[in-house]
Amino acid sequence: MNACTLRGSTSGLVIVPLVDSDAFVADLIKATLVPEDRVRLIVALLTLDLERCPDPCLTPLVPLGRDLLVPMSSLIVPSSPVRNFTALLQAEPARFGRAGQELGALGARTVADTLRRVSGALVTTNIKVVRPNRLRAGDLDVVICDPTNRMMAIFEIMWRIGPDGSAEVAKAEEDAHAKREQVARVRGDIETGRAAPRWPAHWPDVTGFQTRWYILTPNVLPVRTVEADGTIVRSHQMLDAMLPPGSSVADLIELMDEPHYPPPELTETQWEQVTYGDFEIRFDVSKAAHG
Repeated sequence: MNACTLRGSTSGLVIVPLVDSDAFVADLIKATLVPEDRVRLIVALLTLDLERCPDPCLTPLVPLGRDLLVPMSSLIVPSSPVRNFTALLQAEPARFGRAGQELGALGARTVADTLRRVSGALVTTNIKVVRPNRLRAGDLDVVICDPTNRMMAIFEIMWRIGPDGSAEVAKAEEDAHAKREQVARVRGDIETGRAAPRWPAHWPDVTGFQTRWYILTPNVLPVRTVEADGTIVRSHQMLDAMLPPGSSVADLIELMDEPHYPPPELTETQWEQVTYGDFEIRFDVSKAAHG
């Protein structure tokens, strides 16, 4: 398909070939030696369904009727198949299953490792929050505590693969806003005594500690207005880049509440120009890139 299309073919048999779905599955089984049940799951995952996945570039098989598939143009080249598979699975928690749990655990471990740059602090992960009737009210993904100065920061982690395109950025932002509502409920339960965290046995009594709440994404920040309800959305990318070793919990909270502006050398830019054939392209470049 790719070779013929690049040579200028306009034949429908080449550009939009109709493939019998059962024959397609059989060919894949023969070529890959993967069991039929797994092949059918993968084919279903890669088949276009705009209600399930609004990004058709992630689902290159277009269904036509009950038994036919049309592969999208071979000019749509997958830049990262593993990443795209993960993006599809991530959109469906029921399918994502253990992989989603592992991704969440990776986020908590990564943030906890970053917070260990803070001196004189205790760091813990995956704290269960339970009600008096022992029902689970939620979890606290990562918590850092300064017993001396009676300060604490609680992080809800939204660990996702990096977004590819505006649709996935918008989805990550929507999820961050929904996560704020979830955090507000858990926080309200804790502050009113309707639920209590099960802190590690070696932790001090944190009653009365100054406490701040944050949501961390890997690298996506909301662009819409966020209500000032005491739960701030930040990115781990910012935290990792701007938290120096030896910081205190107070320094951490100050950074998370009011991130520092970049120094002037990172904000000054200059125009540069390149030529591609008949096109002249001008672009703004940070002067720091030349340092």
